[in-house]
Amino acid sequence: MEHCASLSCPMDPNIMLAKNDDISYISISSFLSFYFIWSIRVHTNFLHSLWQTALRVLGYSHGTIDHSAIMLEMIPLLAILILIGSGVNTLGDYIQELLDADAHGGRVFSTGTKLVQGSLNAALLAAGTTLEAMKSILEGRNRLAYALIRPPGHHAQPTQADGYCFLNNAGLAVQLAIASGIKRVAVVDIDVHYGNGTAEGFYDRDDVLTISLHMNHGSWGPSHPQTGLPNEVGKGKGAGFNLNIPLPNGCGDKGYEYAMQEMAIPVVAKFRPEIIVMVVGQDSSAFDPNGRQCLTMAGYCRLGQLVRDQAELYSDGRVLLVQEGGYHITYSAYCLHATIEGVLHLPTPTLSDPIAYYPEDENLAVVAVAQVKKEWITACLDVKL
Repeated sequence: MEHCASLSCPMDPNIMLAKNDDISYISISSFLSFYFIWSIRVHTNFLHSLWQTALRVLGYSHGTIDHSAIMLEMIPLLAILILIGSGVNTLGDYIQELLDADAHGGRVFSTGTKLVQGSLNAALLAAGTTLEAMKSILEGRNRLAYALIRPPGHHAQPTQADGYCFLNNAGLAVQLAIASGIKRVAVVDIDVHYGNGTAEGFYDRDDVLTISLHMNHGSWGPSHPQTGLPNEVGKGKGAGFNLNIPLPNGCGDKGYEYAMQEMAIPVVAKFRPEIIVMVVGQDSSAFDPNGRQCLTMAGYCRLGQLVRDQAELYSDGRVLLVQEGGYHITYSAYCLHATIEGVLHLPTPTLSDPIAYYPEDENLAVVAVAQVKKEWITACLDVKL
């Protein structure tokens, strides 16, 4: 069974709800337009718990819509859009491999990346959702859009499924923008893992700047030969248009902001993109079981603000956000909410961080223990132990 969330939003009179077939979007008329679009296909009768939580946190009730039509009409579009001009001659073969695997009960494409019955339909729906979100920006209907989707996509390479990803949703959206006449697109990826598929897809291009802030995890096998290290800068005319910022575990909010301010933002400023695609993974959060980067809601909010600032300077405020990883069911939703608040430049948070987080500082214990020693010794002067 496949589901797509529908929206109802009685809270704020400035938020207007519209619905187009199985796509729902919100226009926040008080200060800007924000296109919010999501899709998820699962093999149960329930919307994935992460997105249930996300919808509750965002303040919207959800329902389900069953899709009876399989999105095979997406295949020709994908064949056109995926890495136009890349010189990849086996693209059609890869698409056919996906179709064959889907038709014959599934296939393991790489370690941990298995296509089962229904997976391709889910990937097509996610790709189509992302393309629709980008289309809304390109047509001038909205300046901000969030494609809240599953499965993720940023590890999918031109002819290689990898890291739970079959189709590169963000990459397809970038290619749609370029094919529509946009001259320069910047991708800023803050998922805990290196966005190797997106980088690989545009590695020899100078019209797409790919930036990835990620855990320093290196290569993880034949399906993921890229290391994510700084020396992977692009090739040919794309040399200098891929920026990898591998970060040690535990960098946290301030570390990520420093990396953005010192490296990512100056490069974006020099590139002057016409549209920015922000690839958002909540697996960089402090409580994610698949990452150790220690970002909190405040950190995600700040990153959203920084990306939006660059968009206001160079891209007429146009930002497409594309969902990637995130494996702590509750906290991922809160960090998603914080990212949106940052991109919207809300003056104050509308949600407090539900999980108390305080930076580690050994000196606090040193001072406290010194005081205990002083008071304990004074109180025990006449006591024989």
